[in-house]
Amino acid sequence: MKVLGYSIIFIFFLASGCLVAEKKGEFTTPQPVLNISIPGNLSIAGEIQLINDTLKIDNETGEPVFNESLDDKDPSWSPDGNWIVFDSKKAGSQDIWLMDSSGNNLKQLTSDDSTEQSPSFSPDGKKIAFERHGYTSGKYTHGIWIIDSNGENIKEVVNCEENCMSLSWSPDGNRIAYSLGGNIWEADLNKNLRKQLTNGTAIDLYPSYSPDGKRIAYSSTESGDTEIWVMDSDGGSRRQLTTRVGLDLSPSWSPDGNWIVFSSLSDIWVMKSDGTEQKALTDWNLFVTKGNPSWSPDGSKIAFDSNKAGTRDVWILLLK
Repeated sequence: MKVLGYSIIFIFFLASGCLVAEKKGEFTTPQPVLNISIPGNLSIAGEIQLINDTLKIDNETGEPVFNESLDDKDPSWSPDGNWIVFDSKKAGSQDIWLMDSSGNNLKQLTSDDSTEQSPSFSPDGKKIAFERHGYTSGKYTHGIWIIDSNGENIKEVVNCEENCMSLSWSPDGNRIAYSLGGNIWEADLNKNLRKQLTNGTAIDLYPSYSPDGKRIAYSSTESGDTEIWVMDSDGGSRRQLTTRVGLDLSPSWSPDGNWIVFSSLSDIWVMKSDGTEQKALTDWNLFVTKGNPSWSPDGSKIAFDSNKAGTRDVWILLLK
């Protein structure tokens, strides 16, 4: 495990929405961006919809009640764009849930006392991979599990000696990239083999395969700050894409592979896949958490989670 203190701070940031900056420096509050030209005649209009609101209001004060037990986060699109899988504490424990892309037809897929999070649809839409941490047969375990998208046939595919985080399916559906102990790993599901892709003093998280499977974008502290990097899918040719003070996290590729969306300083940003044309898409508030962006399969929307409405909910940024 690398730099234990930093890892705890990093996880605290994700769980609480608190901004933690490791390096002092100046930054300019990002401005909302309208009409960003994107290949395929798309532009980002800046319209945002809350599609799954778990906001609770205090009857006496009329103010939002911040209750972590209501949080919905880590959205991931189905390949046909009709469904979004996410994790939530709606039923008490942190489980995997499914809803349609309008925020309706909720279905709970897992229901036990373990912590289950970071779900991701397989490329064919038939399965969902997720992280599970908790007691299994009386023993505390960490692992990557797979369940059918209808909630049946759950099984463990990777047993980890510590928390394995932030999953990404390869486009062919044969491999899953994940973070373990501050490194990026890859599990071959057919051969039951694991391969370490990064190995250094940096903390590497949030791997995301490009649509052609040739590259992996990820977050890394290799430069001193937490930035977005990209590497070949075999772990070679690593290159830094962002150079900002703060935390750049959770990269997600556009369907055509030309753009990458990511979270940075509590806002959602986009850039070309070579790191150029970096622009902010949101400008709500420095202390409003926004994260885990996920580009829809048709390129028309970006889902992300945010606590803007009081609790952490799933939001949609509409593109046109």
